[in-house]
Amino acid sequence: MQLRIIHRGSELLSLPVDGGTSVLQVKTAIARTLGVSPEDQILTSRGVYLEDLRSLDDYEIVESGALELHLPLKYRKFISIRVVISAEEVYSIPIRSNATVAELRAEIANRIGRQNCDVSNAFLIYAHWVLDDLRRLDDYEIVDNACVTVARTLEPEKQTLAEPYDYCEDFLEEARPPRLINVHFLREDGDPFTLTLDPSKPLKSIAKGVEEKTSIPGEHQTFIMAGRKVNVEQTPDALNISEGESLYLSDSRVRVMTPTNKRRPVNRNEMVVHFDVDKTRIPMRIPGDWTVKEVQQELQQHPMVCGRKIDLYHKNNRLESRRYLTEYGISDGSVVQVTLPYL
Repeated sequence: MQLRIIHRGSELLSLPVDGGTSVLQVKTAIARTLGVSPEDQILTSRGVYLEDLRSLDDYEIVESGALELHLPLKYRKFISIRVVISAEEVYSIPIRSNATVAELRAEIANRIGRQNCDVSNAFLIYAHWVLDDLRRLDDYEIVDNACVTVARTLEPEKQTLAEPYDYCEDFLEEARPPRLINVHFLREDGDPFTLTLDPSKPLKSIAKGVEEKTSIPGEHQTFIMAGRKVNVEQTPDALNISEGESLYLSDSRVRVMTPTNKRRPVNRNEMVVHFDVDKTRIPMRIPGDWTVKEVQQELQQHPMVCGRKIDLYHKNNRLESRRYLTEYGISDGSVVQVTLPYL
């Protein structure tokens, strides 16, 4: 059976095991993949601590079961990155959030293990940025479930036409199949998927296919490219969407962060902070121990932000994503300015 390893709410890896597998053997397999010694690992199941010498059967771990992995503070947060090799291949790779791009490249090469895919000479793309091997993943603000695309060059053609092109041009025109492209769709709360599109037809023509993949009705599907909402009445050709392009898919049914008359139970650890976007003020009730990054991710769900990159300012000071709101003196009733930079 397959055993899922969960850390901080995200699935890091899946291991093949059976009921007789010991807890220590599971820890050893995790150590080989993540580089975390078994002594530093704590595994639990439904709140029960797992002892090294016991087997999975002792804890009634079932098929497709999951174990929670807990680590000491000295380990930086592990994240799971979705890596797109081709339209048919998407891998989930666990890695430290402060790992270098070169380390990610090596993990991808180990996972693929194929001679015909030279990852060492490929470009790694995230959010239309080409990743530099010497930089770290958090330099690009790559977070859990982010999608990185492996862009490779075409191999030289090994065959040529037996006849001159001009001689068989008419035949080739008649025999050529309709032009289709593969487009990747990324979701904030779901797995990526790929659809084959006719680039000459409006984007709204794929609504049914997207609904089958995601259960999002056509009227609630919103597509975002380069931080901007896409007009579904236009064709991929008109939008310059080419082979292998990635679009962000948003569900317009997600909650809008506006105050309601229904009051929630008061939590002393929560506070209400007002966020100014253009001329609109958005009040949000958030935990007092949130980081700036967690607030940015929550705001990106709002229709006015629509998944775009944002910067936050308080009293003319730009808020760094790794720091906590309280470090900037932000408390209940504070006002934070939101800017939407354009590339």
